[in-house]
Amino acid sequence: MAPALVILIVLIVAALALALGYLLARSRAAVALQRSELQRAGAVAELGAAQRQVVDLTTQQRVDADTAARLGTLSKTLDDLNKRVIEAERDRAESDQKLRTMLRHQGELTKTATDEVQREARKLGKALSRTGVRGLWGEAELRRLVEASGMLERVHFDTQTTVTTIDASKRPDMVVHLAGGRDIVVDAKVPLDALLEDTGDDSDTFSADVLRRHATAVRAHIDTLAARKYAQLLPDSPELVVLYLPAESLLSLALAADASLLDHAFGKGVALATPNTLLALLRTVNHGWRQEAVAQHAKEIHAVGAELHKRLVTMTGHFARVGKSLDSAVDAYNKAVGSYESRVLVQARKFESMELVNDVLPDLAQLESTTRAVTVDITDARAITG
Repeated sequence: MAPALVILIVLIVAALALALGYLLARSRAAVALQRSELQRAGAVAELGAAQRQVVDLTTQQRVDADTAARLGTLSKTLDDLNKRVIEAERDRAESDQKLRTMLRHQGELTKTATDEVQREARKLGKALSRTGVRGLWGEAELRRLVEASGMLERVHFDTQTTVTTIDASKRPDMVVHLAGGRDIVVDAKVPLDALLEDTGDDSDTFSADVLRRHATAVRAHIDTLAARKYAQLLPDSPELVVLYLPAESLLSLALAADASLLDHAFGKGVALATPNTLLALLRTVNHGWRQEAVAQHAKEIHAVGAELHKRLVTMTGHFARVGKSLDSAVDAYNKAVGSYESRVLVQARKFESMELVNDVLPDLAQLESTTRAVTVDITDARAITG
């Protein structure tokens, strides 16, 4: 082989080796550059992540600060609320104590009042067991009811009026005066003997025997009142007297045992009345009195109107005569003025024309007004008032 060829081959191999080394170096540089780019990109990404984390941490710090402030306010509010709860609990405890004290005091007062009511009830029961006290109570209730109806004593009614007969003197509880001069007798009775008897039974209802004896007592009062014949003793009195029972139950209990009591009473000329029915009767009587007063006032007004009309007629005649006199006076005055002007004033003014006097005689005007005649038709006025 020729040396030249060997050298050429050596040069070619060397060139190839250099080229291969260049290529390897460039490849390594490209790999290193790519790796550096990747590292730079990773660093940039990490930096961005770090920046975002810093922003997140800053935001979280602000949120934590706001939360801390709100938690502080909430803590203060909770403290205030806790104080109010403690104060409310203390006030409630004080109120409970006061309430318990008040309830104990009220219980003592209630017990005292109950004992007092029981004592008064026993006293009332003992008092009502006496006939005289019951009579006074019935009369007091009767007076209260009559006054409540608007009637006046000594005007519309009289109490304890004595009615004298040939045999004896009788005195009903009340005499009610009716309009027109009539009278009606009202007598109060309180039949409580049977109802007040202590049978030892705690029941609120009365036994049939008690109700029967109560009805018998009411019937006896009816017969007693009818036997007194008050309606025949008082002049112009209706054939009826009123038996007043001062409690509705007194009549209802009696009727429960004896339904014929009303018929028996009406047959005897006795009307059974309770507060409701008697009040209605008395108000009817009072209404009659008011109507009587209205009628009386109407009569008085008519009499006063007639007298006033008579006086107006007389006064109208006086005015007419005065008017005629005034007309005559005016006519006489005008004639005197005319004579004065025509016969006296003419001569007197000659002194003025001769300048012998300084004063000037004034003119006298005649009167032209006349009096106004009364134009009312007295006949029509008399017809109206009549």
